[in-house]
Amino acid sequence: MAIQGPQDYNILVLGVVVMHKIDNSRDWTEMAEMLRQAEANLLIKLGNTPVIEHPYIAAWREAYRKFGAKPKDYPSSIENLAGRVINGAAVGHINNLVCLNNTISLKHILPVGGEDLDKIVGDVLLTPAGNEDPAVFLLSEKEARAPHPGEIIYKDEAGAICRRWNWRKADRTKLTRETQNAFLVIETLPPVSRAALETAVCELADLVKQDCGGTLLTAFLDKDTRNSTSAELRPCSFAVWRLRYSSARTRNNYVSRNEKEKAIIIRSRSAGDIAVLHVGSFSRHRR
Repeated sequence: MAIQGPQDYNILVLGVVVMHKIDNSRDWTEMAEMLRQAEANLLIKLGNTPVIEHPYIAAWREAYRKFGAKPKDYPSSIENLAGRVINGAAVGHINNLVCLNNTISLKHILPVGGEDLDKIVGDVLLTPAGNEDPAVFLLSEKEARAPHPGEIIYKDEAGAICRRWNWRKADRTKLTRETQNAFLVIETLPPVSRAALETAVCELADLVKQDCGGTLLTAFLDKDTRNSTSAELRPCSFAVWRLRYSSARTRNNYVSRNEKEKAIIIRSRSAGDIAVLHVGSFSRHRR
């Protein structure tokens, strides 16, 4: 995953959970109960504060404005999710991973998303869309549409996997009951603290491990990793991650060594690559 954008976007910090050989097919009634509790707690947290005025959500509205998206028309994923709850709607259960994403998103008031790693082609970038990005089918849409040049998108080598930053996901890489390998991302902008992000990431990873099994690792990616060669990050209850970093400016310097090893990369348009984390075949990078 790479971040390519104006210098202002270097304040973004990503918490990443990568998982292999999970079982996302089972149904757990406890998950629905956790989600209902997260909805109730959100109502208490917000009180009489309008959703769009919460500092965590207001930060995303400002970020959207900077790349030309109107937050009223294209709300961030957390604004959309919280707004549905405030309006009295119960968030539906799609599958375990999506349910856990929504639970953590509501509990911590942060955008949380995920992709099926087996459906990703090459590396994933967070970058302004270009003129040549192909049309893609988004969730719940029947017509494929191309991203607007300049809007922030997540993309792989086959096209956009999430448009307008975290507004709406593409259908191609969505998490399903059949998903066995995946990565989840929690995104933060100031005023969210690093400690708050680490807490959310570890809670999400622990829940996935408890309910879906598999092998999981967590990592944090931001601009401050530029001068590091490796990092041992705060472990969750079951794993420690090791990061690989690069200051290379061209993709050829960190291209995956094989089809299965895909990279999450933070990149600054002005400063080149900041961090590289291989997620497709992570066993060789574990401590």
